[in-house]
Amino acid sequence: MKKWLLIFFICCINPANLLIAQNPGNDISGHVYDQASGKPVENVNVYIANTTWGMSTDRDGYYIIGNLPAGIHELVVSMAGYQYVSKSVLIRMILICRKIFV
Repeated sequence: MKKWLLIFFICCINPANLLIAQNPGNDISGHVYDQASGKPVENVNVYIANTTWGMSTDRDGYYIIGNLPAGIHELVVSMAGYQYVSKSVLIRMILICRKIFV
């Protein structure tokens, strides 16, 4: 049986990007946890579908994807041995949102 990931992420405007015109955008960041144990999961692929934006989580399960343009993006979380998770995320210029995916 496949394990489940509990994904917590925060999408928020990065104030530093307001000061640098050539680097506009928003960040999505958060942590990935194993739902059964509650422990952070390392090396999970977290990315925006159909783009080159993404990264793997660190040893604390943390990720950050930066400089995203405003709009609707499909956030994908995947790792061998776990169930694939994909959720739509709306990024606005002034937005702080918290979502928990199970």
